[in-house]
Amino acid sequence: MPLPEIILLIISALLVVVAVYFKDYSKIIVSVVLAIALSITSSYNFLYHPHYQIWLCNITALLAIILSIRYSQFLFDIVFYFAWTGDLLTFFISNNQTVPSIETHSIVWIAYWLKHICPLVFTVIIIASGKRLSYHSCRNGLLAMLLYTVVVAIYNFIFDQNILDLMEPTLDIEKWFGPWPVYIFVDIIVVILWYLSIQKITNIIGVRQKSVE
Repeated sequence: MPLPEIILLIISALLVVVAVYFKDYSKIIVSVVLAIALSITSSYNFLYHPHYQIWLCNITALLAIILSIRYSQFLFDIVFYFAWTGDLLTFFISNNQTVPSIETHSIVWIAYWLKHICPLVFTVIIIASGKRLSYHSCRNGLLAMLLYTVVVAIYNFIFDQNILDLMEPTLDIEKWFGPWPVYIFVDIIVVILWYLSIQKITNIIGVRQKSVE
């Protein structure tokens, strides 16, 4: 196993240990690690891929850091759904265009994955502290995703980019869905179904409010 992967596994394991056994400091520690990871990847992106700054994982990381400073129920709903959609999906598409080279930019590669791991751990820490998703969390998450997608679509048009693959598919699974704009509509349906699945799961495990508070 390459050294960067070993380092990533060690740091990830330590984050889990912190989340479980050092609950009083876990939010601060994970937030600091996330801030460092975001700073490293952002510096890399500004040099090589400046448009990557508006990818969902970066927005999620930034929102999570803001959430760690000042808690907001609405913001937590958004961070939770963004993290358990975009960040989680990245682990199943590890060869996507935004991943830096592990051979030439190993530190950035480690930071890249920590940037995706930390928001997931962070949401679990918040749930463990007694917070819950709001009754309208799914709606809030969908509205935020819709707004983000519209902004990205405009950005793509102005700067001739392909953020979120809105201009053309880059993933094999998207290409299976059909040509533009057919795969876009399929992606939208998949996201809606996934959000509804998250709502169902959070209901079952009791981390979503049962009524409006």
